[in-house]
Amino acid sequence: MGERVAFIQTNNIQAESPDAIAAHLHASASRGSDRLKGPYLHFIVSFDAADARAGKVPDDVQREIAGKVIERMGLAEYQGAIFGHKDTQNPHMHFLFSRVHPETLRAWDNSKCGARLTEIVREVAREHGLNVSRSQEQGAERISEAEYHEARREGRPPFQTFSPEQRAEIRGQTLPAFREATGWADLTERLQAQGLRLGMAGKGSKAALYVYSDTHKAKLSDVFGKEKDIRTGKLAERFGQRFTDYARESGLDAPERPEKGADHHRALNTPRRAQTLTSDDYSAEYARRQAALDAAVRERNVFQAQAEQQRTAEAAAKEASQTVAAFAAKVAELDREANQSRAEFMAAVADAYADPTAARRAWEEYEAERQRAGRMAECAFKPERFGTLRGKVRAMVKDAERRKALAAIERMKKARARFIAAREQAKVARIRIPPAEHKAQEATRTWRDWTNQTGDRQEQERRLAALNENVRQKAAALAELTRDRDAERGDGGRERDRGIGWDD
Repeated sequence: MGERVAFIQTNNIQAESPDAIAAHLHASASRGSDRLKGPYLHFIVSFDAADARAGKVPDDVQREIAGKVIERMGLAEYQGAIFGHKDTQNPHMHFLFSRVHPETLRAWDNSKCGARLTEIVREVAREHGLNVSRSQEQGAERISEAEYHEARREGRPPFQTFSPEQRAEIRGQTLPAFREATGWADLTERLQAQGLRLGMAGKGSKAALYVYSDTHKAKLSDVFGKEKDIRTGKLAERFGQRFTDYARESGLDAPERPEKGADHHRALNTPRRAQTLTSDDYSAEYARRQAALDAAVRERNVFQAQAEQQRTAEAAAKEASQTVAAFAAKVAELDREANQSRAEFMAAVADAYADPTAARRAWEEYEAERQRAGRMAECAFKPERFGTLRGKVRAMVKDAERRKALAAIERMKKARARFIAAREQAKVARIRIPPAEHKAQEATRTWRDWTNQTGDRQEQERRLAALNENVRQKAAALAELTRDRDAERGDGGRERDRGIGWDD
């Protein structure tokens, strides 16, 4: 695991190595909205040194506390990792999470994150009978996002910011050194004796002189506040030399974290060893590979959305075609029913009338007239208007042929009613076919357009596999750059977790 990392614990990520975890987190964060600022979340939970010396915070207790913090911060459904560090007197855990929910893609709410974390840490500390670490008691982790990214570019761990109490203590201890020093070299020696040093940070108009310890830093102006004579410009006038010139002449470079051990002060005056990539080159190459990975992820996501559109269009086109076919089948069924009813009606006419031919002709003329008049049915069907019925009636007694004719009349009525119903329903169905056909044509055209853009299902699977492989290669190239950088620095990969930003 390394001298620095005690344990790694993941949340909703099937990975173990820092590189693989970083790739997972990047893939998750890349799925968020383009409007989301700060898709990563990073915070630290630190334990009191007294609890560590008493053996109250072994790895298993830290893991349990990490689970509680994740649950109470509302991060249980999000993807992330916890890195337990043991390189200081205060054991601490780095929480690295993607703020993008892996399923809903909604961003985790980071409002008042520091206050929420402070309260949760206090609760958990009480539950486990632990002290509250001073850094946690004072609120949020004192590492700014700018410092984090600057540290990552320079290939070093980030410095925390001195608390107001710590700055006041430093001011009281070092004020005589600043007042009595005769030059930058003299001041440097006086500060080194107290475990402190000076260094420039920032670029251009934002460059400022800082006071550094092993793990913390603060602007000179923030440390000395109202002591207006302890300022970069005032000291340069007094010493007759700018600090940047002194640092360049003395072989000092941008601030580095001092080495651990009794001789860490000696490292202050030792120039950094040459590396294959300078900080600027590394930063530029990291930005290039990060941009390439972002572009690959966007390309993959865009194609996935297009493929989904193609499949949706395909389903819509098939549904529209099925609707047209259903209407056509309904019309055909109603036409068959109407023809069958008409045939039954004509058969009944032959049984009911003495002159079936004249009766059929009269009935057809009657129906044609009613259609022209727009009348579909009538309250009383009068069969005598179509001709003379078969059989005779003597003394109000119907003979057998007349009774057969009257039974045929009843069949005519029922067959005519079915015929009219089927005919009208078929007319309505026919009216609905043209709009359905137009909709089907439009849906089919859209489907074809999307298919021309994305290919069919088989082609989509091939392209998506290639795009996923491209994302994998870009992520691997980015991880390889970080790994190579660590190897050049001699870290053995112990600090790869610093490659993820936070929004705290």
